[in-house]
Amino acid sequence: IKNYSRRPRGCTSLLTMGLLLYLKGNETLNFKALSLVIEDRRKIIVWGGLFGLFLITESIMTSVFIRHDQINLAFFSFSQITQAFFTSAGTATSEELLYRGFLLPRFMLAWRSEIRANTFVSLLFSIAHLGMGVFILKLTGIELIAYIWSMFVLGFTDGFIYQRTRSVVAPMISHMLWNFSNGFFIS
Repeated sequence: IKNYSRRPRGCTSLLTMGLLLYLKGNETLNFKALSLVIEDRRKIIVWGGLFGLFLITESIMTSVFIRHDQINLAFFSFSQITQAFFTSAGTATSEELLYRGFLLPRFMLAWRSEIRANTFVSLLFSIAHLGMGVFILKLTGIELIAYIWSMFVLGFTDGFIYQRTRSVVAPMISHMLWNFSNGFFIS
């Protein structure tokens, strides 16, 4: 049985803290250095929200048709929803700051190719989630492949959103919606 509350978050948080220390020593430490800017709120909400809905659909289809999960009725209690919301928001924030706020713009600049940079960062994102799939969720075979593919789709979609908005806030919104939707299936 999978437990949403025991899902480890330390690795990404440590990487994000290391990233902030790097920026403090090597670059100007401000919100713009991590693409944490909101210039066009409407554009950010539309991109983050609409692609978040796309990712929720992908998550539900993967959970139901590939992993054959059932909806977790315990999720619908106030405490579970609150816990899932804050866990989803915290995870989305730290992961998006690292992958789309820090890594993606630097690879885009170095390689001068949005597609190559996004593909590479999405692969890194998928690999970083491999441990969760194998050791925490205990996935094997087609379930593990579907999970890693889902991580790649999430990463690539969030990278695409970042490239269109030039703000990490929009991918944070879509990532949080995707994480939150997974709470329906994790007991």
